Amino acid sequence: YPNGFMTTWNAGDCCGAAKIGDVDDVDFLTRLIDKITGAGLADPDRVHVTGFSNGAGMADRMACERPEKIAAIGVVEGALVTDCDPGEPVSAMIFHGTADRSVPYEGGGHRDFNDRRPFPPVSKAVDFWRRVGGLPEPDRRVRALSGDTRCESTGKGERGVAVTFCRIDGGGHEWPDGAAAMLWDFFASHPNRG
Repeated sequence: YPNGFMTTWNAGDCCGAAKIGDVDDVDFLTRLIDKITGAGLADPDRVHVTGFSNGAGMADRMACERPEKIAAIGVVEGALVTDCDPGEPVSAMIFHGTADRSVPYEGGGHRDFNDRRPFPPVSKAVDFWRRVGGLPEPDRRVRALSGDTRCESTGKGERGVAVTFCRIDGGGHEWPDGAAAMLWDFFASHPNRG
């Protein structure tokens, strides 16, 4: 599991030391993927990136800038805070709690200690990845993760990608119970499209 500079990732317009130092985390992760897949330690058609909070923003950024390297992303309690023009779709599974005070569900707060711009709402990322994939609105097929979690999916589109969004009613800025298993299942069903 890679870790960012001083436990932060340069996710675009966020966060901390990695952003201030203009660390090229996209290049770092790209080289890491190439080294691991080149050594035969990972299937290049099954590379998935997931993260929590700032790490979730980094997963978004990797999908924005290197979509050809990854099959899908998992975004947990994060926000899409980077300019994004991926050129090709990527599957995404997004988890977000409605009571998150660090990265508010409806947007708001501050992106960083020195950046008072608000985070965008989680709906921005869900809609963005859906549009890039040419996908319809989620069909309201609800799969319960727990009593307070509801997931909606677009299903796979013509290009083989899907977007699933899981809302945790009352959930704060924390990793949801059961999210790891759901992400594993989602990733297993979304290899690269090439």
